[in-house]
Amino acid sequence: MTELPDTDALRTFVYETLCHHERLEVGQFRMTEQVLKSGSDGWGVIFRLSGPRQVQASAVWVWHQRKLMFYGSSGRQFRKFDVSVTPD
Repeated sequence: MTELPDTDALRTFVYETLCHHERLEVGQFRMTEQVLKSGSDGWGVIFRLSGPRQVQASAVWVWHQRKLMFYGSSGRQFRKFDVSVTPD
């Protein structure tokens, strides 16, 4: 299990992992995030990294299952972690 101290550390971990996988320079590209909901209840977050040449990589964090899944610009999953994040 990967343990992270807070959601800022999670964001940094996701951003750097996506950049390295897509061979993008860290700090040069934008990452957005969106809470995923079922009805009015949130269950996770999707992070999207937008790079050059329409590169779109993403990661999905499912809170209650403590899963973090990474997807490359091809849409294929390339990594999966069990992750524990201390809530803010």
